[in-house]
Amino acid sequence: MSRALLFGLDNLLLWEFKANIDRSYTIDGHPSSSGGGSTVITIPDAVAADKRLNFGRMILVSHGDNNKLPSWAGMLDTPWKALLPAQVTAYNAEYLLSQRCPDQPFFLQAPLAAIAAEMINQANAQEEMYIRLGDTGGLDPTIRQETFDQRNFWEQLKALLLRAGAEMTVRPQREPSDGNRLYIYLDVKQRAGVDTGFLLHDGDNANIKVTAASVDGQIWNRVTGISGESTQASRQQTTPQISTDSQIYRTRSIVQQFRSVRENSTLLANAQTFLDQNKFPKLKLSIQVLDVGDAIPACAPGNQVLVHASKLWLPGGRQGWRGTMRLISMNYIESSNTLTADLEGTL
Repeated sequence: MSRALLFGLDNLLLWEFKANIDRSYTIDGHPSSSGGGSTVITIPDAVAADKRLNFGRMILVSHGDNNKLPSWAGMLDTPWKALLPAQVTAYNAEYLLSQRCPDQPFFLQAPLAAIAAEMINQANAQEEMYIRLGDTGGLDPTIRQETFDQRNFWEQLKALLLRAGAEMTVRPQREPSDGNRLYIYLDVKQRAGVDTGFLLHDGDNANIKVTAASVDGQIWNRVTGISGESTQASRQQTTPQISTDSQIYRTRSIVQQFRSVRENSTLLANAQTFLDQNKFPKLKLSIQVLDVGDAIPACAPGNQVLVHASKLWLPGGRQGWRGTMRLISMNYIESSNTLTADLEGTL
């Protein structure tokens, strides 16, 4: 069982309890990831009867003494199963931003890091949630012009990351300088994770088991971006952005609208990002990561790994795969002590 630390609305420690807690980790803003996530926790009867356990509270879960997986934080919310054994739902920490929406539509002209910081500040201004912008090292400093409506901050931040070709991961951390208060740091980078150089492989002395494999994703290699004005006469339009390398799959054209964009340079950057994200088909693997050597510590959202999967049959008569892939999401199932992960690479 995991040790779950329960925090009050001030994000100071209230209590702790033990339960089996499955948890997921993912990249936010990646085209192949929906972001977020949730888990249903079956709680002991004594925990269900405690007044301190309530909706809106945060829990923090670590992986135990060996620390092979990152810490995970989530917010408790509905649904709640009210017959014993009781069950409560915990949503990954970024869910906090889905609970706030802007008071008024607004426009920002700034680099991506400054825009994300302002969105977080506006969400916290309605009531402190202790969310902070974290590491933004290496983030594109280009000035963007972005218009935001009154949809919730989470929905709009995800869309912004996708347009900008950036990615976000969540890092919960207790701060000793602030009474061990729990803070949720949102690390925003052009590319999450690190290049581990680690080999995940099936076959002899395997450290993974491949449970599903597919080649997927729409292919677009001639992209025209248009802005969000309501009439065709008032819309801005880019020249077609073309990937000649991708034309081995036939020329495939699309007109892609970016509704919140009004400025030419931002529109062109978005069209180029869309082309980069969609010009090649994606190899997608679902794996079980075996607790062998450093296989589990090598896994974190965004990390790049070497992968050898010997039993695949791929287009063009290719048998087997060896190449670099990125870890998009992973799920830890506590009852079976099993780590599964979704990987993606470009053919």
